[in-house]
Amino acid sequence: MILFFDEDMGTAIPRFLKGADRDVDVRWLRAQFPNESDPRRQDVEWLAEAGQQGWLVISCNKRMLSVIYERQAILQHKVGIVYFASGQVSRLPMMRALLRKWDWLKAADLSEPRPFAYYLYANGRTRQLSP
Repeated sequence: MILFFDEDMGTAIPRFLKGADRDVDVRWLRAQFPNESDPRRQDVEWLAEAGQQGWLVISCNKRMLSVIYERQAILQHKVGIVYFASGQVSRLPMMRALLRKWDWLKAADLSEPRPFAYYLYANGRTRQLSP
């Protein structure tokens, strides 16, 4: 599984998780696409890459589902994505929620038909969304 963290997640969590599980490759936006400068074009491009490569995206940017060109990229490229349900959650509760749902993330990555979208709450609860 490849977990891909977008820029809204920062780098602390993906850096911490990198190497934590030999079955999981952790990547983040600025390390994967260091030279992009237009955020609108960049979102569509990395969403396309994520879908084509089968990466599981982790994001705080739930707005992607309402921005037409980003939603189209998610659907067209069959992106699997998990959104943190609250943008106000600090990094420690996010980390706890990810670790608590680690096996669920791996199972969703393997078995969930794409495209798919879920909310992940700080308490570890999940809710499926319609991409």
